[in-house]
Amino acid sequence: MVDSKVTTEAVAFILKHGIGIACASMKEEDLQRLHLPLMVTQKENEEKLSTAFTISMYKEGGVLKRAGHTEAVVDLAMLAGLDQVGVLCEIVDDDGSMARLLKLQQFVQ
Repeated sequence: MVDSKVTTEAVAFILKHGIGIACASMKEEDLQRLHLPLMVTQKENEEKLSTAFTISMYKEGGVLKRAGHTEAVVDLAMLAGLDQVGVLCEIVDDDGSMARLLKLQQFVQ
């Protein structure tokens, strides 16, 4: 969800139906302006897709450089002509893994 459209109701929905961790996705220059430090260095990052938590949650170049939902949020906001900052939260399957297309289609219904 683009930051300018976030409401308290939307955040409550995101936290209820996601894994409970809402993330803000934005470009590196905004994170530097806000003085947000890197949680772990890229070298120390053991996350499967090397998601950079806190600083540089967005890889410059968007989904063309890293096919992640963090980049997708910023890219979609940019394509819509809105602020390039968004809020996201993963939806998980019953086994705790990231929900895939079929599960997400069922969720939408």
